[in-house]
Amino acid sequence: MSKTFKKIVVVIIVIGFLLTGVISVFAQTQSQDELKQLLAELEAKRIEQERDLSITQADREKFQHKVRSIQRRISQLRTQERQALNKVQVLTSEIKETETSINKTILEIKKLREKLGGNLRVIHRETERSTVEIFLGEENISDFFDNSLKLKILSTSTRELLGDITVLKVNLENEKDSLDGKRGETRKIAKTRAQQAVQEEKIRKEQEGLLRETQAKEVEQKQEISELEKQIAEIRARAFPITGVSDDIKKLTFGQAYDIAKWVQGLTGIRPAFLLSILQQESNILVRKNVGRCNIVDETSGRSKHIRTGQIFARGIAVPPLARRNDLSALFKITNELGKDTFTTPISCPIPGVGWGGAMGPAQFIPTTWLGVRDEVKTLIGRPANPWIINDAFLASGVYLRRHGGAYKHNEFTAAMRYYSGSSWTKADEQLYGIPVMARTKRFQRDIDLLRKSR
Repeated sequence: MSKTFKKIVVVIIVIGFLLTGVISVFAQTQSQDELKQLLAELEAKRIEQERDLSITQADREKFQHKVRSIQRRISQLRTQERQALNKVQVLTSEIKETETSINKTILEIKKLREKLGGNLRVIHRETERSTVEIFLGEENISDFFDNSLKLKILSTSTRELLGDITVLKVNLENEKDSLDGKRGETRKIAKTRAQQAVQEEKIRKEQEGLLRETQAKEVEQKQEISELEKQIAEIRARAFPITGVSDDIKKLTFGQAYDIAKWVQGLTGIRPAFLLSILQQESNILVRKNVGRCNIVDETSGRSKHIRTGQIFARGIAVPPLARRNDLSALFKITNELGKDTFTTPISCPIPGVGWGGAMGPAQFIPTTWLGVRDEVKTLIGRPANPWIINDAFLASGVYLRRHGGAYKHNEFTAAMRYYSGSSWTKADEQLYGIPVMARTKRFQRDIDLLRKSR
């Protein structure tokens, strides 16, 4: 086999390998985008369901209030009905007593009438006699005058007695009529209250039916929201994949990342959604298989070795004269200051055809860049900064972005490109880095807005 043919075979194999990697990258990137889109749709659905639940809860409270009001009204009507019936009983008792008094008075009147009749007969008999007959019929003059006086007294007493009887009878009859009227009116009130209570009871049952329907709807909506929140929680738990972290955080959720980013915002002014998008891009699918997977082989060549496979990379970390910067020397300086073993400290492996490896931690700082921000980070946190500690890495990214104007929303794209490639970049770089960062920033901002509402 000729050398030319061997070269052609090697080239074909390499191209096939690269194409496979690219297809895998795009497939996984598409998967991430679909996941983000699903999260946004689920969050929007959850907001809509929570709004519907709020309406249902308001309806339930309204129906509960109506039912309680109706129950109080029914209770009042029942009380008024009982009071009216009690009053009817009292009036009935009083009427009976009055009727008894009337009957006694009628007997009195009967007796008095009989007595009156006797008196009238005596008066009639005496008045039939002439004065001469009465005078001559008496044994003496004094008896005549005594009889005349008795007749006069009898006549006066009869008139008084007749008047008293008449007044008593009239008063009793008036009292009985008054009591009858009150009893009839009270019975009417009791009947009206009973009818109102029956109507109110009907309304109460209708309202309770609506309340039960609303409560059932509320339970159903809460279950739907609960299921939806479970889905969202699962997505959030894997929605912020980041690698290159030290043992202080084994797995980072979106909520945890947002809390750290809010803290960084307070110190640097960098918008959390923008910072998280930058960090996601630094640890995204294009480089994740290389992040934290290599160790330095020696202290001069810059070569590194894959921790799992043992593969050796000639461009493991930048060193002169092949590179303008000396990341190897900077790495030794950083690890020595932090008390770490340089040869066992994980760094990123190089991406074939892209550039050098050697980036550190979740923010993927190259060592020389880290040395440029570490003192400011140290001043802010009050201790030596560590690029493998998640909070330090987040804060260092915030500091670096702020230096390039990232604290201003209109300048975030430029800051992102400077973060990626320094002072100059190409359209291809923008397609690879800046545009995905800003698109992801919008999605993260929607997620953050939802987090703010749920807290």
